[in-house]
Amino acid sequence: MNIFLKHSITLVELLVAVSLMGLLIIGISSLDTYARLHLVTSDRSAQVQNEISYVLEHMAKQISKAIGNRAIPGEDPVDLADITGDNAIKVYIDLDAGGILPGDGLRGTGGDRWIAYRSHLNTGGPVTRYQVWYCSECGSSNCNSCSSGWETIARKVNSFDRSAADNTVYIDIASCFEPQETSHNCGSLDNPQYSMRTQIKMPTVSIH
Repeated sequence: MNIFLKHSITLVELLVAVSLMGLLIIGISSLDTYARLHLVTSDRSAQVQNEISYVLEHMAKQISKAIGNRAIPGEDPVDLADITGDNAIKVYIDLDAGGILPGDGLRGTGGDRWIAYRSHLNTGGPVTRYQVWYCSECGSSNCNSCSSGWETIARKVNSFDRSAADNTVYIDIASCFEPQETSHNCGSLDNPQYSMRTQIKMPTVSIH
């Protein structure tokens, strides 16, 4: 007589197999989520850093062309007064007659003019708030109007401050991926923030 051996899976073995399979799935899912999260965070951080770097490079290039004498009233090339409620910095720069190349080193000749930067932190609607604007030729020394038209050079700046001492301008700026903070606070993993402080020398500006 043939004896057939029948093998079966006990309940304990089934539970162990299901548990191991569940742990494997959870592990793979967690690894995928972790990788995606860090990829997104890295991409957002890079965008924020690139925005700040562009603004500072832009300002360094233009403000370094300043000309004047900080010790003589009326010839100070730096004005830190607000523009209609916006934090701003206005600088008188030295340019050639065409308004592109460096000028002759004399104030008030060639294409010398006032330029300005202003940040919309406390003013403007949802579209323009947190933007930084640049004017390549102000309509007057207070730069309340811009002859060349305001150009947007940043859209996510949530902190902008400026100061000047001797022939140096100091800029403190911070950018957040979502400055409105509708979902996450600035500085959180999902809403990275980057800040930088720099100083810009004005080699043609006298302080005596």
